[in-house]
Amino acid sequence: MTDNIISSRIEFKDFSSDEPAKENAYLSALDLPIDDKAVFLVAGQDSRLGAFTVVAKALKAKGIKLYAAPSVCEKLGTGIPVKGKSDEYYRAVATSRFVYVMEYLPAFFAPRDGQFVINAIHKKPANLDEIIANNCTEIKTSYHFSAGSGLGKIAYAKLLSIFNHPQKLDEYKEEKPANGKKKILIAANIQKDPNAFEMFKRVALSHRNDAQVTLLIDSKSVREYEDELQKMVGSIRILPKQGLLPRKVEDNDKVMFLGKEFQFLENPDDVYDFLPDYIFANEQKRLLGNERFDKAYNLMNNSFYWTLLLKRVSDSYIYVDTLANTILSDPDRIARNHTLSHYEKVYFLREDMYSAAIQDCEDVDSAADTFGVFPYFAGEDDKSKVKTVFLNGEKRLLISSKNRGIFGTKVISTIPYFEDKQADYAVVNYNLSAEQNVDIINSMPTDRMLFVIDPYGTLLGNTMFVSGGKLVRIESLKDFSVLLKYFGKCNVIGDNPDVEAEAKRAGKEIVHY
Repeated sequence: MTDNIISSRIEFKDFSSDEPAKENAYLSALDLPIDDKAVFLVAGQDSRLGAFTVVAKALKAKGIKLYAAPSVCEKLGTGIPVKGKSDEYYRAVATSRFVYVMEYLPAFFAPRDGQFVINAIHKKPANLDEIIANNCTEIKTSYHFSAGSGLGKIAYAKLLSIFNHPQKLDEYKEEKPANGKKKILIAANIQKDPNAFEMFKRVALSHRNDAQVTLLIDSKSVREYEDELQKMVGSIRILPKQGLLPRKVEDNDKVMFLGKEFQFLENPDDVYDFLPDYIFANEQKRLLGNERFDKAYNLMNNSFYWTLLLKRVSDSYIYVDTLANTILSDPDRIARNHTLSHYEKVYFLREDMYSAAIQDCEDVDSAADTFGVFPYFAGEDDKSKVKTVFLNGEKRLLISSKNRGIFGTKVISTIPYFEDKQADYAVVNYNLSAEQNVDIINSMPTDRMLFVIDPYGTLLGNTMFVSGGKLVRIESLKDFSVLLKYFGKCNVIGDNPDVEAEAKRAGKEIVHY
């Protein structure tokens, strides 16, 4: 381990953070030895304890400690009461060899090596929140327990045998059944980028036939995209990233330094000797249990947090640049591209950003490519409506949709009016430069209105001349999704198979340019 690391702006030894760190009692307790004769019961006052009361009393007779909430201990007539969020509570859950789960695990829980999580949850998740909480519990589960109908005494006898023989846990640990499919992890920042959710669906769909897809998102995004996520529950697993990165007080400055300076490190690989391993070892288990993935996509950003987390859970980690509409100064852009060498593959949404990256960092060249992001789900937004309005005497089309904005607000946009099928559309080709796109668009007929779909800002700052007809640029993939059925022809720019495939599915006449 090294105590110093250098960025192009400052050395760590000259850095001090203004943000104080309060050490988490749970994190501190993870350094304590595991107690073979301790069971932590995750249950609530309304949990159906049933025959577990017999188990609880048998544990006491065997000298095995049982920790539970005060109300649960009262119902059981035994146990050591620990109040939630107290030091005693965190110490108990961190050091008990067995964690017996009748309600969903708390989000902070990171199963330690040697801890055995027994999942005895029998209820079916009733909503998206419970589905996600169940996912978080399942990914940390070692063994599923069910008393079964008419077999209660036999099943609980087996449970007592598990508690009594911690040295034989390998006999009970369940292996996840192999189904031949790859496991794909997508970490996506779908809250801050209005097009990131469509991008996530594009990546997820590209693996729909050969992989199990897990989406790791900020918990705040669950509220914003609740309806869309609910529709995808059967085909993807959703896990939330919530809470701050736990670290000890003495390591707080290191974390804060990397948060500010990671992109400017003179040697990015130095971070692995600088930051204590426990930080991301715990974070991996807190969010993803002990699961590893065949491939991990970073649709968040290339901060040190996501770079180091994804590198722990997969040998194949891919970065998709989501800053297409962000204007960076030259030093910031060069520093950002410098850290992309961590990834096996880097995709850019625009050709100009791809070119800049390989110019800034030669290590990126062999791994970089453009990424033809396109909304395969276009035309399936049944919650949005299009209607005719007059604004300042001008006839326009108004697109409104509920729960599209942050905090569930209604988002409304207007565009120039056109009759059904009397306007055509073209989607920007991300494998071409802005100038090439503009030249091709300018070669298209001018007798009809043309909508140019440009969600990642390829054509920002470029002038397009379409003499005669009208040209409208649309940035929102949501708006395009709603309007697709009203458009006439699809003008395909260059070689763009994703766009062509979507147009065929939508029944559009296709014209190549």
